[in-house]
Amino acid sequence: MQTVFEALASSVGYPVPKGTIEAIAMKRGIYNSLQEEINPQVMSGKAYALCEADMMKYLVTVANVSEGDVSISMSDKDILINTANSVYSAYGEPLIGVPRRPTVENLSDE
Repeated sequence: MQTVFEALASSVGYPVPKGTIEAIAMKRGIYNSLQEEINPQVMSGKAYALCEADMMKYLVTVANVSEGDVSISMSDKDILINTANSVYSAYGEPLIGVPRRPTVENLSDE
């Protein structure tokens, strides 16, 4: 059986450095679970999904991702962005490449 770390590491189809996965897991609150056995509850959870999306964001925002014979094409980056953004959208997180719009509130008594 795989650990949570191993499942995350293999989930996006491209190599992500161990330290990056650990930092993302810490940010999302599942760092202490990385060495536990993966299970359906973890895999279907918000924190795990957001970790995957964060890993995709990492892959599309690093200057050049290639390791051995693996590299990410522009069409692959578009797929990663769209997939990550669908997860971010589902959980109300900021989207990749979409600037936040300022909001205006009328404070007058009219």
